[in-house]
This record gives sequence, structure tokens and C-alpha cells, in this order.
Amino acid sequence: MTGSPARGYSWPPFEKGHMLSVRHGAFSPRLISERAATIYAELEERCSWLIATDAFAVDTWCRASARLGMLQEYIEEVAARDGIPAVKPYLWSEASRAESNVLKAEEALGLSPAGRAKLARDLGQGLYYGQAAERPLETLAGEGARLRKIRSGRG
Repeated sequence: MTGSPARGYSWPPFEKGHMLSVRHGAFSPRLISERAATIYAELEERCSWLIATDAFAVDTWCRASARLGMLQEYIEEVAARDGIPAVKPYLWSEASRAESNVLKAEEALGLSPAGRAKLARDLGQGLYYGQAAERPLETLAGEGARLRKIRSGRG
């Protein structure tokens, strides 16, 4: 090989955990986990009853929500800076898939109206004013019988 000798450039090697090649972080398990931990803390504060009963589904929802948020933010950044056509097609596809995963997990956890209704039905609970009743189906049936007796004048 001909040419001039090396110029003497010297850079330190990349250190473990560097962020130089990260664009959005939606494919980085470490970054997704960090963001999911923040989402988990918020969910734990608002819906502590979920944490103890549905740990796997909660973890799935937190990770999917973190990934979706990262993708959405990056898409918005690229679109604002370079225009919507500059957003790579795979990003739209990944964001759509991430959103689908979030919606599935929300329904499984009862975080959506349809999910709450399905959980209430599956658990044998009724819905009162948008909140799941805390009484099992047997208690509700007994209460219904008591009210029917009162209404018919036998109670």
C-alpha cells in the first residue's frame, strides 16, 4: 500500500455502556429497561393492586410502553427536523407493532374500558359506576335476592 504514513490519530476505545451510536434506544434492552422502570414506578403509585397480581403482564406493558414512547419521540424528532418523508418505513412499522403490544397488554391488565369489563366478567364481578365491585358474584346474587324480596313485599 502506498501513501502517507498514519497521522498518529489515537482515540480511546469505546467504553461499555457508551451512548454514541444510540438514535432512539428502542432496540436497546438496557435503555428500554431504564425507561420501563420509570413507567413501572408511576403504575405502582396509581394501580398498586396490579403489581402483586399480574407481575408478568405489568412488566410486558411497561416495556412495550417504554419502547413505544422511544419510537414515537424519535419519529416526532425526525419529522420535525427533516419532514415526515424522512422517517424510515421500518420505524413506522416498529411503532405500529409496539402500539399493538401496548394495547394488548392494557387490555390484559384491565387498563382499558374493554379490558376492565372483560376482567370484571371473568372474575364474576359487576361494574358499578365504572369501577369493578369488590364483592364476588355470590354476594351480588344474594343481594339481588334480598332486594327482590323487599320489592315484592316479603322482606
